[in-house]
Amino acid sequence: MYSDIVKSEAFVLFCQGLSYRKIAEILQANPGCEKITHTTIKKWAETPDMQGKTWIDRRSTVMMQLQKIEEASVARQHKDVILRTEEIKDKILAELESDSLQFKTKAEAVYAFLAIEKWQKNIKDESKRITIEDQVSMLFDAMQEIPEVAQAIQRHWEDIYTRFQAKAKLMLKDKNGR
Repeated sequence: MYSDIVKSEAFVLFCQGLSYRKIAEILQANPGCEKITHTTIKKWAETPDMQGKTWIDRRSTVMMQLQKIEEASVARQHKDVILRTEEIKDKILAELESDSLQFKTKAEAVYAFLAIEKWQKNIKDESKRITIEDQVSMLFDAMQEIPEVAQAIQRHWEDIYTRFQAKAKLMLKDKNGR
């Protein structure tokens, strides 16, 4: 009755942690979907696809793929920072070698160069860097390796995600002092 596009849109909303009722409410704004119900959405979510995967299974796969994309993005950002700092170091060296020093003293230029070098070394040294994202990822991976825990997470994912969103909103509100 509903197109694959509508079902795909519902799945995307599901991946965002929305309830079946909220998904139905959002989709009802689309032409031809005015009568869609949360039970229809729930049926779609619980019906295995051709590979035997429900939406919960597919969401886990999507979340892992998003995590990998995010990690690659962070790695690219680190490389960009390293390249930019290389340019700054080159400029400082050029100034040290020339008579047109922008720093007050050569000592300040050398200090700036060494500080950038030390900072850059820490970025390059993967063994000295475990981000909070890495830590959360490792914890989630470890929980997924225990079948009982993975099943419990999948069963309660909607509630977990809703609670997570509420806590994140509250934390942001507290940080912004509002």
